[in-house]
Amino acid sequence: MFRTALTAWMPSVFGTGRASTKFIHHILALLLTAALAVATASCSSASVDEPFPRPDEGPTYTIGLLLQTSSGSGRASSRTAGQGLLPGAVPAFGTHSKASRADDPDPDYLPGSGIENYIDFTFGGGGDIRVALFTTDAADTPADAMTGGSWLFTPEKPAISPLTDNLYYIYFEIPAEVRDAINAAGFKVVIMANWRGNYPALTAGSTLSGLFEQSAPILYSDSPEAAEGTLRFPQPELTKADKIAMFGVHEYAAVEVSPGVTYDSLEPIDLIRALAKVELWSADDSDHAYKIRSVSLNRYTTQAMPLPSGVYSEKDYVKGNYWGDYVGYPSLPPAPDNEHYPYESSGNVQIHADSEGHHIIYIPEFPNAGRTDSDCTRLIVTYDDGKEFYIDFKYYNEDDPYRPAGVKPGTRFDILRNHWYQFEVSRSSSEISVRLREWNYLEEDEIII
Repeated sequence: MFRTALTAWMPSVFGTGRASTKFIHHILALLLTAALAVATASCSSASVDEPFPRPDEGPTYTIGLLLQTSSGSGRASSRTAGQGLLPGAVPAFGTHSKASRADDPDPDYLPGSGIENYIDFTFGGGGDIRVALFTTDAADTPADAMTGGSWLFTPEKPAISPLTDNLYYIYFEIPAEVRDAINAAGFKVVIMANWRGNYPALTAGSTLSGLFEQSAPILYSDSPEAAEGTLRFPQPELTKADKIAMFGVHEYAAVEVSPGVTYDSLEPIDLIRALAKVELWSADDSDHAYKIRSVSLNRYTTQAMPLPSGVYSEKDYVKGNYWGDYVGYPSLPPAPDNEHYPYESSGNVQIHADSEGHHIIYIPEFPNAGRTDSDCTRLIVTYDDGKEFYIDFKYYNEDDPYRPAGVKPGTRFDILRNHWYQFEVSRSSSEISVRLREWNYLEEDEIII
């Protein structure tokens, strides 16, 4: 049998319930006071690495924003409890915990751990992170209504101060003309992180809707002969070289930036990853159980776009309900003419196991819906006795609570960014049964296949 839990990494330090505002704002106010003290001290000593170049002695305009990359309110699961963060790591995802079988369950997001949540930044400014300011939709003319916003400014070397292990304060200066524009109509901020320094050049005329086409994919391969600049698929033993690209956007309205005073907002920016996480393990680790010899992924995409397409505001991926959250379609690199899926490999990628016997891999999105056995993506589980079993990414039974309304059992689903696909497997001599695991409680419906 195997048990599959379709979950998702939704970064939200306050979970999905943004209602506990009084307490949160009080705590954040204290944290921001401390952060600002650090910021003031770090900016008071002039050096070539000063994050905010000041070409003149005029007034300064500073913006400070909260960057959140994990749920601080979620329950700890057996996979994350007790796992400490590595130096510089930022928790950046969580898993869904479904409260009921209601059409709109109240999910809880659980934090991850380690390098899978790492953001490459340098204290005092710099690192593999880019901030860009855009106009709001309201600032666009009717002719520009579909741009998602026009580029305003890219701060040089924004500085970051940690507030907690999952909440960061990012701050930067803006020129007077940008201050005037955002005071009049608000602004959108875009966060791009871990893109290997390959950020799009934004100039006058650049738009948020054009950002996807301006961005280059990140290349992955399992071949030792892969071209320079091509990354390995991240596996359980992650290093900082395996950092995962992230993207987030948030709109700030009714802004008033004053000279010499930092404008601070308590509205955090949510980030989503460019990769999906796949995990498989055996339910039975007794001496008499069938032992897994190897696990591999058959058919995969070799390129990952660092940002999703069609996302121009936070509401495009943070919708506050289980069925609506996240980007519900794969965002694939533009394909050459007459090529449907040019960046696919039909080969196998071996998935290594961690110290607990969990086989884990991080992969780009894959358009799996509607495919047949001959061209879909699958996991291949091989046991010590030589028998192989194929594990499909699909909805299995009538009572599967992760299956959307109107979707029939047996329907394959796309592999999507920021989602965590978990499979627990066990077997008898010749058959596999399927069980669905829900996070808040376990309800199992067994089907023999």
